[in-house]
Amino acid sequence: MSAANNPHSLPTFDSESAVFLKTAGGGQSQHTTRTYGQGLAQFKAYLAETQAWSAERPINDLTPEMLQELPTWLLKQTYQRNEFTAPAPLAESTRALYMLTVTRFVRFLVLRKRLPTFDYAEYNRVKEELAQATRVKNRPIAQKIPSQEIVEALVSAARVPPAIEADAPPASRHRLTLVWQRNLAIILALKSSGMRVGELVSLKRGDLDDARQGAWVTGKGRKTRFVAFDHEAWSAIQSYLALRQDESLMVQLAVHPLFCRHDRSVKPAARFPLTTRSVQYLIEQLSEQADIARRFNLSPHSLRHYFANGLLEFTGNLALVQEALGHQDPKTTRVYTKIKVDEIAASVQAMSQRSNPEES
Repeated sequence: MSAANNPHSLPTFDSESAVFLKTAGGGQSQHTTRTYGQGLAQFKAYLAETQAWSAERPINDLTPEMLQELPTWLLKQTYQRNEFTAPAPLAESTRALYMLTVTRFVRFLVLRKRLPTFDYAEYNRVKEELAQATRVKNRPIAQKIPSQEIVEALVSAARVPPAIEADAPPASRHRLTLVWQRNLAIILALKSSGMRVGELVSLKRGDLDDARQGAWVTGKGRKTRFVAFDHEAWSAIQSYLALRQDESLMVQLAVHPLFCRHDRSVKPAARFPLTTRSVQYLIEQLSEQADIARRFNLSPHSLRHYFANGLLEFTGNLALVQEALGHQDPKTTRVYTKIKVDEIAASVQAMSQRSNPEES
C-alpha cells in the first residue's frame, strides 16, 4: 500500500508528487506534464544531494531554508542529448521552467497543509526569491530574427544530399534519401510559411491545398488558417511525397501525416508523425553543419520570426501578417514593428534636414 493510501504513513515526496502530476498537470498538455515531471525529478535530486533526503522521509520536513540553494545548484547541472554529444549546462529557459515547477509544487503542498513550516505568506516570499534568481529576460524582437545570410546557410546545409556508401542496401539508400528530402521540405516549409512547429508536425496530407500551393493548419485556440508555401517549398514537399509512395498502402492518403518518421525502427509501411523535438533537433544539427550555431541560436520559431519580418517588410500590411501568423491578438503581431524604431528615427532626422537645410 502506498504512503498516500496508508493511514499509518506520512505523505512523502513521491506520494505527493504523484498526486500533483495527476491533478495540477491533468488539465495541461502532455508536454507540460512531462516538464513538471522533469522539474520534480531535479528537485528530488537536489534534496537528496544537499539535504540527504531519503525516499521515506515525510514531506512535512521540508522547510523554506532548504530551497535557498536550489537556483545555485541548478546552475551546475548539465544534460547530455545522447552518447555522442558532450554534456552541456541547462539552458536558462529550462532552469526557469524547473523553478516554476518547484514553486507550483510547493504551493500545492501549502494548500494541502502538508508543510507546517510554510504559510501562504511564506510561500509567496520563497516564490519571489526563486523567481528573481532564475528570471529569464526577454530579448528584443530584433535579436530573435535571423539574418538572411543565416537562413540561407541553413537552407544550403539542408540541400546537401546524404553521403551514402556505394554498397549500401537499396532499402537503406531509400530511407536515407527519404530523410534528406523530408528534412529539406521541412526547412523550406517553415521558412516560407511562418508555421509554428506544432502546426507543422500535426499536418496531414489531406490538409494540403493543391490549387493554392499551401495547407490548412490548426493553430492555437483550434483556429484554422491557410498558410502558403513558395514554389521551392511546394516542389520539395511534392518530391518527398512522391518518393514515399503512400499510394501503395491500403489506407486513404488524406489521413497520413505530411511529414513522417523514417528511422530504422519504423517499418516501411508505417506512417508515424514527427515530434516537435525532432524538428528542433534537425535545425540544431543543420546549424552545426552550416557553422552558424556559434553565431545564432536557431530554432523553428526563429524561422517564424524571419518569415513575419520579411512579409511585413514586403507588404507593409500588419493585418495580413497577423492573419498569416495566426495571431488572435494584434498586439502580438505589433512586436515586429519595434525593429523599425531606429529606421523611423533616422528617417525623421533625414526628412527634417531636407526640409530645413540651414540646420545641417
